[in-house]
Amino acid sequence: ILWLTLPLTVSGETAFEALGLEFSRAGIDRSLSVTLKLNAILAALIALLNTSRVLELAHAARHFRVPDKLVILFFFTFRYLFVIAAEYRSLRDAMRMRAFRPRTNLHTYRSLGNLVGMLLVRSHDRAERVYQAMLCRGFKGRFHLLSHFVLRPADCIAAAAMLSFVALLVVIQCGLITL
Repeated sequence: ILWLTLPLTVSGETAFEALGLEFSRAGIDRSLSVTLKLNAILAALIALLNTSRVLELAHAARHFRVPDKLVILFFFTFRYLFVIAAEYRSLRDAMRMRAFRPRTNLHTYRSLGNLVGMLLVRSHDRAERVYQAMLCRGFKGRFHLLSHFVLRPADCIAAAAMLSFVALLVVIQCGLITL
């Protein structure tokens, strides 16, 4: 959608015409810029998430002073997404065993609504049981960590390299250096 709308809506020199529509060079350049930045952000996010465990990310968030409730919400959301997905697969398989085939009729919509409702009810019940079990084990709204991060020289070197790379990208973006 980005590649279809920006070249048509951003004014500037016409790059080409198709079907009576003028596609601007500035719009194409902006679409390319947004696409490259978005891909860079996604690649960095995927690299971060694939090389770190969820508990380490939650631990790091606490050190960055993210509120405890938000850290706990993130941790439990990630942890129980897989449990909810397994519950969904179980309910979906039960519907298939009863010869359910999705169509575009009222029965299908009602059945899918019941599936979502049962998934919410089962998820709520599971959350209540987990919460009660945590309270029995002394949970007070904070995770107590057994080990903490230690800043090593290699971490400082990696951080300096990444900051230098980001600074270079900012300088290039501002137009102070042209490639």
